[in-house]
Amino acid sequence: PNASKDPACALAGGVMPASRVGGRVVIIDNLDSYTHNLASLVFSVTGSRPLVLLNTEREAYSAALASPQGVLCVILSPGPGRPQCDADVGLCREILSDASLPVFGVCLGYQALAVAHGLPVSHSPYGPTHGQVQPVNHTGNHAMFEGVPQGFLATRYHSLAVCHDDGASPSFPECMLKLAWTDDGVIQAIAHRSLPLWGVQFHPESVCTEHGASLVRNFHRMALAFAPPSPEPLP
Repeated sequence: PNASKDPACALAGGVMPASRVGGRVVIIDNLDSYTHNLASLVFSVTGSRPLVLLNTEREAYSAALASPQGVLCVILSPGPGRPQCDADVGLCREILSDASLPVFGVCLGYQALAVAHGLPVSHSPYGPTHGQVQPVNHTGNHAMFEGVPQGFLATRYHSLAVCHDDGASPSFPECMLKLAWTDDGVIQAIAHRSLPLWGVQFHPESVCTEHGASLVRNFHRMALAFAPPSPEPLP
């Protein structure tokens, strides 16, 4: 991409960021009370504390990209608001537009991923689903759900969903995949076919979600696989 036109390149001082094997996990906080629960889950899985930044902290994000340690991947947190609203998702939109780093979106972060790649997000056809624990099924052939059984229980806490205004499920653009859904047909996970972008509507950090650690571990493993090998130290 042309660094002069790409917003994330501008954030990084005109240099396209690259995923680094030894880099930090960055969590973009969309002003949600669950963000630090998500950070705790990431720490428990990876053994390293993630860097948590508000979705308005562009300079701090640029500094993380430019630091010697660098960034391995980014998690976009849940949050209030709508994914179509720049003020609600802030930096998330630019990170998704860049797509040079592996990204895992949760709830609002997942919805932002959907909107960024041509999927509609509107009010869920079944109304708000707040704190409900329900079984989720998945395609069974994607690395995000490796080791996760069909019908695992997940905590839903959302009023918006990937759907049309009338509640109908959308046709997926060629670049996107539907990975998981609940029994009521509401989509619960998506991925990009060729870019390192994945997301879930439910909350893996919830104490009532089964296999939440496995999902984060699978994302971390995919991010490591995407990152180029670290350069050999100079003699």
